[in-house]
Amino acid sequence: AAADERARQATAEVVTLLLPTLDTLEMALKHAQSKEMNLVHKQLLDALRAMDVEFYGKVGDRFDPYLYEALRETPVKTKDEDHKVVSVERSGYAIKSAGERPEKIIRPAQVTVGAFREDEEN
Repeated sequence: AAADERARQATAEVVTLLLPTLDTLEMALKHAQSKEMNLVHKQLLDALRAMDVEFYGKVGDRFDPYLYEALRETPVKTKDEDHKVVSVERSGYAIKSAGERPEKIIRPAQVTVGAFREDEEN
């Protein structure tokens, strides 16, 4: 059990060192697509998956404060969009577990969350 915890901690430390590179690559991909950059991105994410690291944060996900850091709220037009991710500023990374929730959050996803207000005209 202690060895497993040390292995998870070492994985988290390695991933934390790689995150600035991944962030830069994802930012570059938002502005200019290239086959080579997409391949490098896929290879990095595949390597993380091989270490039982999952990345998350998609538009439409239900906001969960355990997984997400809300940077701001933005008005939305329907109740269905309330408390849902409307944009992802930075992906989140976590060590997988057998259950529904990740075993360890390495970094929460930074997102904009929809806020529906019935009393406001949207």
